[in-house]
Amino acid sequence: MAHDAVQPLPSPLLRGTAVEVARRGIPFILGADASAYHPVWGRSDTNEHDDLTVVALEGCKDETLLFGSCYMPHDGEAPQTELRKLVETAARKKHALVVGTDANAHHTVWGSADINDRGESLFTYILQSSLEIANRGEEPTYVGPTSKNVLDLTLYTSRHVMVQEWEAWSRPSFSDHRYISFQFSSYQIIKETLTYSVSISTALSRDAHLHPHQ
Repeated sequence: MAHDAVQPLPSPLLRGTAVEVARRGIPFILGADASAYHPVWGRSDTNEHDDLTVVALEGCKDETLLFGSCYMPHDGEAPQTELRKLVETAARKKHALVVGTDANAHHTVWGSADINDRGESLFTYILQSSLEIANRGEEPTYVGPTSKNVLDLTLYTSRHVMVQEWEAWSRPSFSDHRYISFQFSSYQIIKETLTYSVSISTALSRDAHLHPHQ
């Protein structure tokens, strides 16, 4: 598909969406085919087909959370080499990883109505890797003119991060793919929160013991 060189970037629709989610205080992560190049977001020779984009968030105590957006071409391998390398790197460095994918793959495990060869291939890889599937339910993530199905997966490394409340929105997204929302927490944050809660509870119990009600 040819890209319109005179269309302003970002588009008015994206600008409006960003303003709306900011107004509502909704966390928002966007993967985009921007058809734009800049050294700030990477060199073109580091990703052969420009189908994988990754950002890193630095957390407390040198914790790193990786967020990826991955497109899996319907005529290519599922998953492609770039995603396999990302998963291997995240596992080796013990980084939390969450990846949103347009997988173009069918499997009943993530809510599709049927199973195809790409779905079998991708599911086998997931079973053999450190990834978990966040998808819940059978609400279609893709709704086209003649078909609808669950083609979009949210994958994550369960050893380092927890993804919950996954949902494919039924509201219009102005695309043939629907908005997907979820909540996530890293286990480092969960561990520190639990430790803090236990410390507070212990302190309150000790105080109650030392200063009983009169």
